[in-house]
Amino acid sequence: MKTLILCCFLLFSVSLAYTQHNLVANGSFERLNVARGNWATAADEFNQGMKHWKSGSLGSPDIFIDKFLGRYSKRGSIDIQAHQPRTGRIMAGIKTYGYSIGTTNTKEYLQIKLRKPMLMGEKYYVEFWVNPAKGAMTSNKIGAAFLDTITSQMRGTYKTLDYMASVELDIEQAIDALPNQWIKVSGTVEPYSDCNYLVIGCFWDDDAVEFGNEDCGTSYAYYFVDDVRVCAYKYKDDFSNMDLAIGQEVALDNIYFDSNKSILKDASFDELNKLVGLLDKKATMKISIQGHTDNVGNDQSNLTLSTNRAKAVYEYLLEKGIAQNQLSYEGLGEQKPIASNTTDEGREQNRRVAFKVLALDVK
Repeated sequence: MKTLILCCFLLFSVSLAYTQHNLVANGSFERLNVARGNWATAADEFNQGMKHWKSGSLGSPDIFIDKFLGRYSKRGSIDIQAHQPRTGRIMAGIKTYGYSIGTTNTKEYLQIKLRKPMLMGEKYYVEFWVNPAKGAMTSNKIGAAFLDTITSQMRGTYKTLDYMASVELDIEQAIDALPNQWIKVSGTVEPYSDCNYLVIGCFWDDDAVEFGNEDCGTSYAYYFVDDVRVCAYKYKDDFSNMDLAIGQEVALDNIYFDSNKSILKDASFDELNKLVGLLDKKATMKISIQGHTDNVGNDQSNLTLSTNRAKAVYEYLLEKGIAQNQLSYEGLGEQKPIASNTTDEGREQNRRVAFKVLALDVK
């Protein structure tokens, strides 16, 4: 079996908006089979309550619904009511440290079968968000493992899952933050074999984990988890190899914004620099940058957001020296979907930035 581990680094911001299809069904934990307002006492309670996700071991991850937070019984010094889901109404929670000092049901893991396999040698972007529970210990080495198969032996333990075949990223300090100051765990991975499963948790024994806040009154580390994404990168060497035509719309892959924001993330620059190269070579080519959204939310807000995102790309191209007479921009909101807005996958495809060819180089 080949396994890939992704560990976390700290970024204090809000989520990215993607053009790529998320391989994780129910990545924001919003879909439930059963709505409960209490801690899970067994793995099956989580398994039966949450759609698509399972406990990765005998430990019992928890489901937290915003309107039920006042119902949860007191556990040590943990203050559940200080927290809210990062997005939506529901988040998950897991213990990441404490087995070695006698705390039961640790470690806890979140496990899901991906919508389709991650393919060996392909490149994927992985992201999820964590927030340490107020009043609990903190720990480091929270990560994501990708596996080809899951066996009953793997799930039949309360101990650390031995998924340590490869370590891609790591951090040195315990992950600490205030309530609702969500921390992004993210990075790129290239699987060593085709992978069907994602597991989130701490894959190191306690003696290899750095912990903090040990005087909190709770004998374990506990983290809320929300907004899990695994997206395949789309490759293009450059745009100059494409057979372009006037009126053609070309999607800009790997363009990232903060959620409901129009500020470009640094990860967008590689894609945009390829477009800069094309426009440099074809000095009389003219394009219109077009922003699109799904149909969720207010029509006017979507139109404004799509316009501002298109403008952000337009301004980046200007900053890179592209002549203003080669460029224009417009926001189209939800007017031109390329997929159904009735599914998560369709809405993800509809949230995009593209360029439309207005004139081609005459040389």
